[in-house]
Amino acid sequence: MQLTDIDEESLSRLSEGELQELLQAHETLYRAQCRDSIGSYVRSIELPGAPPALSDADKARLAERKVRLDLTVKDDREDEGFDDADDEHLYGHKVDVAEHHELILEAIVGTVEERPIEGPLANGMDGEIADGVMIFCPPGAAKSTYASVAAPSYLLGKYSNFDIIGASYASELAKRFGRRVRHLCKDPGFAQTFETSINEDNQAVDQWSLKNSSSYRAVGIMGGVTGFRANVLIIDDPVAGREEADSDIIREKTWQAYKDDLSTRLKPNGKVVLIQTRWHEDDLAGRLLGETWEGKSGLWRGTDGRLWLVLCLPMVSIHDDDPLGREKGEILWARQEDGTGWFTKKHVEQAKALGERTWGALYQQKPSASDGNIILRKYWRCWPHGKSEIAKDAADPTKDIIETGAYRDVQPPRDLQHVFLCYDTAFEDDEESDYSAMTAWGTFERTIKGRKGEEAKQLNIVMLGAWRAKIDAVDLIDVIKQHVDLFKPDIVCIEKRASGIQLVQEMRRRRFKHTYGNVQVEAWLPPGPPGAKGKRPRAFQTATVMAEGSVWFMPGPTTLAVLKECSAFPNSTYKDWVDTVTMAVLRARNGFQLAIPRDELDEEEEAEREAEELKRRNAPRKLYGSVGGYAQTGRSATNASKPAHGVARRLYGRL
Repeated sequence: MQLTDIDEESLSRLSEGELQELLQAHETLYRAQCRDSIGSYVRSIELPGAPPALSDADKARLAERKVRLDLTVKDDREDEGFDDADDEHLYGHKVDVAEHHELILEAIVGTVEERPIEGPLANGMDGEIADGVMIFCPPGAAKSTYASVAAPSYLLGKYSNFDIIGASYASELAKRFGRRVRHLCKDPGFAQTFETSINEDNQAVDQWSLKNSSSYRAVGIMGGVTGFRANVLIIDDPVAGREEADSDIIREKTWQAYKDDLSTRLKPNGKVVLIQTRWHEDDLAGRLLGETWEGKSGLWRGTDGRLWLVLCLPMVSIHDDDPLGREKGEILWARQEDGTGWFTKKHVEQAKALGERTWGALYQQKPSASDGNIILRKYWRCWPHGKSEIAKDAADPTKDIIETGAYRDVQPPRDLQHVFLCYDTAFEDDEESDYSAMTAWGTFERTIKGRKGEEAKQLNIVMLGAWRAKIDAVDLIDVIKQHVDLFKPDIVCIEKRASGIQLVQEMRRRRFKHTYGNVQVEAWLPPGPPGAKGKRPRAFQTATVMAEGSVWFMPGPTTLAVLKECSAFPNSTYKDWVDTVTMAVLRARNGFQLAIPRDELDEEEEAEREAEELKRRNAPRKLYGSVGGYAQTGRSATNASKPAHGVARRLYGRL
């Protein structure tokens, strides 16, 4: 049965008794509709958060009909704007339930009720049932009021023996959400709809229950939960802000608290709802989604094994398959001429003015901008077309090569003069969360125009492939042997630190070889004084060299992942590939295997260089060592880039 409108003429012919029966029938049907549909439910209640904004006509109609058919839900202000008042000081606020609010509510209830997911949000996994929901929205989008207040009250009332844990970065914020949920459950309309109410002897703000044996528990993420298990775990705002999100220690503690404390308190088939603004690439959502998630909505298998239904709703749509059906560039919850909606173009302009990182993370749910602060994406050149920056209205040849799989047919430069592998290792006891990583490189000569227009040869380097995995020392040796067989390098470079030193010693004992001869194993140490050897100083040195356009990469999914990590540095989740890139560029530059345009000498500088070279050649040799930097090997700076075996090769394989 459905509720239907009755015209005034029909009403006028009803007796007082018949009218009363009609109103009771409509009330019964309406309450049943509210129990069956969370959309109807939220339109029948007033959520706490702001003073009521009902017109006199609204109040008169409500008093006359005795039902709240047109009342909608949600405070349209930022969630943190609620105070810590008691229930009697919390008010409802009349606003419109937007399309993204409906999507959030249906996603949560559908996941709890284990409804199969079909259509675009299934991401090719039609019929699967989600284990959890992730909700990413910009500040002010009302995500918390619907997901942390409206949805829990509905679930607690609809199901008996149903338990919810509400968690946040601080216990006070968790209690605030708990207070608002409790306020809804105390409303007389709630009792009429679900035929249950608050237990008078168990209604503390952080732990209370209903007479249908459902209960709610509010906790801080770091506080732990004991003696309580839940059907649903709702985590709203796992970190407080930018400072906490940028802290490696706090991010790790938050992850451990989720993994060891919160998620273990779920009952069998329990569900998780994670509501947050994306502060950092390595925040809780980032760790659960993994590195390969690209910001799209839909079903996604998380690193914890759960199948997540992700609702990623940036302020300005950036995907063709936006879950709300928005076109690219369309604003979320846009203000309309009739007064509905919330965000305006002015909101967007003000948000963008806060800076690229804030705009990307908080408002677009992309916690690292496309270009980082140090090693910019535009510094790289893609082989063979040489493109770095692609205009928004132009085709991206690199993207086309990847999407079509044509990158497999792209061959590296014909005559690679020197091939070397750079490794950043991590298999110490305190490095369990780190990866061991490798990038493979080759040097080649490129013809360029000199200052006077003449052709000249310039040494460039190209990234041939990359690898990364969590692996122990024994298995790493075997993997390196596979890399040596594939890339046939002249040198394997390993950063000289505790784990790297052990690896260098073992590899030297094994004397790795390939078809071109022996492989030299080099323990590499960053150049410069101790203060200049950190990750950031090395990245700045590398960026200065790369900005000259002499560093290339072979197109492929793995090499593009390296570029992504470098672009996000120092805000990237992992920094292992960044270490190998800085190692490769600085080693090649200091070893005269990488040239930049500024290296070209004018006539006066060339004359000085020749005079200095002649002076070194005629100087008497010292008893120990030599005057010339290359006298020990008999190789000059000019031919230092040539491989020891003197064979120009073509590389036939790469990762």
